[in-house]
Amino acid sequence: MKIAVTYEDGNIYGHFGHTQQFKIYTVEQGSVVSSEVVPTGDSGHGALAGFLKERGVDTLICGGIGGGALELNCIREQSDLPMMQCRHF
Repeated sequence: MKIAVTYEDGNIYGHFGHTQQFKIYTVEQGSVVSSEVVPTGDSGHGALAGFLKERGVDTLICGGIGGGALELNCIREQSDLPMMQCRHF
């Protein structure tokens, strides 16, 4: 499983659509086996969803996400679908 976190200065960044980086964790058998910080470039909401999907991300953790991003077919808020999930704190 791959988990992406909106990321800035060691913390979860406050908004999905404006994040400049994701920290992507690879989890196997309940343990983190690797992580990497990946810059997003100038991608916006729609491009960020594709950016994560291309990297095989299963779950997204973010400080906040707008309705526009949730309307995309590859992001579902707390969904059990085999697509990317978004978990709010």
